[in-house]
Parts: sequence; C-alpha cells; structure tokens
Amino acid sequence: MKIGIAGLGRMGGIFAGRLLEAGFGLSVWNRSREKAVVLVDRGAQWCESPAALVDACDLVLISMANSDALESIFSGPNGFFATSLHGKLLIDTSTVNPELIRSLSDRTVHLGGTFVDGPVMGTVGPARQGQIVILAGGPEEALDRARPMFDIISRKVIHMGPAGSGATMKLVVNLHLATYWHSLAEALAMGAKSGIALDSMLGILENSPVATAALAGKKEIILGRSNDIGFDIRGVQKDLATALALAHATGIDARTGEQALLGFGMAIDEGFGDSDVAAIVEALMKRVVDGRG
Repeated sequence: MKIGIAGLGRMGGIFAGRLLEAGFGLSVWNRSREKAVVLVDRGAQWCESPAALVDACDLVLISMANSDALESIFSGPNGFFATSLHGKLLIDTSTVNPELIRSLSDRTVHLGGTFVDGPVMGTVGPARQGQIVILAGGPEEALDRARPMFDIISRKVIHMGPAGSGATMKLVVNLHLATYWHSLAEALAMGAKSGIALDSMLGILENSPVATAALAGKKEIILGRSNDIGFDIRGVQKDLATALALAHATGIDARTGEQALLGFGMAIDEGFGDSDVAAIVEALMKRVVDGRG
C-alpha cells in the first residue's frame, strides 16, 4: 500500500514520522515545503501538489487546519479533484463541519474514489505513542482497507456510521471539552479570589467526583510548571465555533458553549492563543486579578 500524507502540521507530521518508522513507503505534501525536509531526509517522497500526491498513492491521509484549507486541497488548482480518483482512498482527520465532509465525500465517490472522515481524539502526546482514537465515518470496508495504517497511528478506530458521522462525533467531544475547561477556569478563579490556593483546589478536584484524566494530564500546565502544548487555545476556539454552528443548525441553543467561546476569544486577545487549552485557567485568573472578569 502506497500511503500519502497531505498536511504536515502538528498531527500530520507525527503520523508521517510513525509510518516511516514502521517501514511504510510514504509520499508527502504540505503548503510549505520546509515542514517536509526532515521527512524527506528520512526517506519520504515529496510531491509538488495534492493531485501529484493522490496520483502517487493508494491511500491519502489528510490533516488540515480548517475548512478553507481542506476545501482548497480538494477543489483548488492541482487539487485532488483535478486528477483521477478511481480506486483511491482519502481519509480526512481534520475537525470541520460535517456538511463539508458529506459534500467532499459525494464528489470523491462521483469521481471513483472512497472517502472516510476520521477525526481523532487525542493530542500530540498520545499521537506520538500511537494512542489516539479515530472516529470514522464512511464505508466499513474502507476501514478494513486502511487497517495496516490505522494500526500504526492509533489504538482504536470507532466506526460511527456514514460520511460526516465521524466529524459530528468529534464536534460533540470538542463542544464538551471546551465548556469543561472554561467552567474549570471559572471555578478555580472563584476559589482563588476567595483565598484558596490553586494547588490545593487541584488536589481536591483530582480526588472528587469531577476528576478527569484530562485534568490530571494538564495539572503541571495549570500550575505554571510546564509549557507543553497539546491542543492550543486558538484551535479550541476554531473547533468550538464549528461545533456551535452545528448546534445552532440542529436547533440547540448551546448557551454554555457560546459563553465559553467568548472566554477563549478573550484569552486569545490577551496573548494566550498559542498556549495549551489548560492556559484558559491562567488567562481567566489574570482577568480576575486585574479586576476585569
């Protein structure tokens, strides 16, 4: 199986590295070639365009930052739709609106290819260890075809249903994730303003019914003892806005999510956009200390 990777950002680059380490023949494309240099030095083949990538591969794994970037590599000049997709399998791991996913899937199938949406649960730490979970939408037989690749980059693949269902489930997860971190920040800011030490609050929360694996994994960041970035605040804001668009389209008010979106927006305005999601605690506390929130 000839595998291609389109998009060598934080996750795509990790996927490519794991596949090379496992001995897969790999071709890569990225909007800026600089991100491919290390991979090419390790044996990956550089392709000049998305069309060239899909021509060279049986399966292309896609990891793009947003809907515009994803649409561009399909429909733009020298995109996937500019060449034959007969027999090709395209798997998109991006977090985007399910409506776009269904549209891209329909067009891919019309051109003779197969499309799977496979957004992931897990950040860069689990990805480096091959421990992410893939939420897949599309034909089940396509998942079987991709199994050798999935076994390298993930610990589990969950078939959610037809195209778009993986993207929908990812937005369910990320809506909850964003509101969790925002509400945690509000709760900790309230406690701190009332004179309770941050490390004491975290220790109690870790041993309470609201304890989560996410909180345990981010404790050092919240306490200012780590600058690791698993999922940055700018990305959270983008995914939350996408989730809220789906919520509104389905008739859900989602006021909690709307409030969280405002909070993450304020954090970005104050310079926390490239910080880990857990830095929303520091951002909100800073506003409280300054008397602005």
